[in-house]
Amino acid sequence: MHASSSFPSSHGSDASWVVADATAAAAPASPEASRSGRDALAHLVGSSALMTRLRTRIARAARTHASVLVQGESGTGKELVANAIHALSERSHQPLVVIQCGTIPDAIAASELFGHERGAFTDARAPRRGRFECAHKGTAFLDEVGDLSPLVQVQLLRTLQFGEISRVGADHTHKVDVRVVAATHRPLEQMVADGRFRQDLYWRLHELPIQVPALRERAEDVPELLSTFLDRANLRYGRAVPGVTDDAMRALLAHSWPGNVRELDHRVRRAVIESECDVPLGVRAFDLPDAGAANAPDGSRLGAILVETESEMVARALAVCSGNRTRTALALGISRRTLQKKLARFGIR
Repeated sequence: MHASSSFPSSHGSDASWVVADATAAAAPASPEASRSGRDALAHLVGSSALMTRLRTRIARAARTHASVLVQGESGTGKELVANAIHALSERSHQPLVVIQCGTIPDAIAASELFGHERGAFTDARAPRRGRFECAHKGTAFLDEVGDLSPLVQVQLLRTLQFGEISRVGADHTHKVDVRVVAATHRPLEQMVADGRFRQDLYWRLHELPIQVPALRERAEDVPELLSTFLDRANLRYGRAVPGVTDDAMRALLAHSWPGNVRELDHRVRRAVIESECDVPLGVRAFDLPDAGAANAPDGSRLGAILVETESEMVARALAVCSGNRTRTALALGISRRTLQKKLARFGIR
């Protein structure tokens, strides 16, 4: 939604859910803003074709004021996508307000979203800005929008349709200029068909759809993600774990990752914390439920899903690491010397 009218000043304190990422007034594009956008995209780790297309769609969405609906399974990084859209947009110097839709009770939804005036209800001792008012000139991120109750869906739809809000207890409305990015793991189209989500609200949010791929759909990104998360865990916990063993890498590539990137990050952090010495992590360190099947000699799950020989795995890791042999060795959990021997044996240059 995009309204051009000015917004009156507001009294009362800002709520704690406003992401501190804005200045008091709009600022022109700057090297710092460009760098912020690049940094936001850098958090979306992966060199696969799916991730390349995702970054392209994010960049296109950032150049518009259209509403964006980000869909994908839990743990795929939908909030990172929303952050990147905001950071790359001309609104990057204004607030990014995160609204956790599933946590808003109907009884206080209007007050939380649109604010209230003093005396509007028993505990309204002072006027308070709502979340949309705090997001004026910036971006509102509606996380898990599929969790909104029917009542809140109606209230939100009016704001998206007319670009205005009315505080509880007020006798007038205010225009707001807010770019909306919504995200959900729920099948909204099916919810619309079942009558659980308003069709008119769905189409208001669905101007620009972005699908975030599941990790199992881009298994070639696992070595790069693993390297990134391992670096972060080593830094955070003061460790120097160098990588993973060949068996561990095969098991990680074979795992179905129902929790997606969040699950991989969690398993890496736990493995680093629980490791007793700074040596490559083995299969057991990750406590994968399907690790035994992935390493079984009678036609493993890895072979069934990825159909990947050791030479193909090494070649893929080398490509993901852009030919950097030090990073490739780290991702595979082997020494650079061992990698050199494997490259020579497989005839990989």
